[in-house]
Amino acid sequence: FITSVSVMCSILPMIGAVIVPVTVMYFVLSNHYLNSGTDLQRLDVVSRSPIQAMLAEGVDGATMIRVFCQEQHFIFKFQTALDKNTAAQLNFIAAQRWLGLRVQLLGVLIVFSTSLFVVLFNDYLKLDPGLIGLLILWAFYFTITLDFWITAIANTEAALT
Repeated sequence: FITSVSVMCSILPMIGAVIVPVTVMYFVLSNHYLNSGTDLQRLDVVSRSPIQAMLAEGVDGATMIRVFCQEQHFIFKFQTALDKNTAAQLNFIAAQRWLGLRVQLLGVLIVFSTSLFVVLFNDYLKLDPGLIGLLILWAFYFTITLDFWITAIANTEAALT
């Protein structure tokens, strides 16, 4: 992260005006997602527990369920629990996609800004094509690094829940 910012700012100093707010937005999005993602993960885990218990209960007590003709009741209870778990899991996945989309959009903003500054100010800066390629490459590295960082923190937080 520090290396990519250093390389980008040394080649094109005005990119710092875009990097700072985008980096702040990365951290804001990360904190916002972590607050809700942890609770959504917890809901998924809590709603999965009755499903596992009913599966064990159904396997162990299959003969009793059949003897007392409780198949339909047991199936209804299981489907209800499965619906609750699916809803919780879909909410968690939707939150992950929400974060992923915003992180990618911020990454596109960095690469677009870098390319735009190069096109607009190349007459003034007189950058070599190799430096321009290096600048755009490091803009991608910046995006990949922050995306990996946010994803790693979110996955670690979710695993600890």
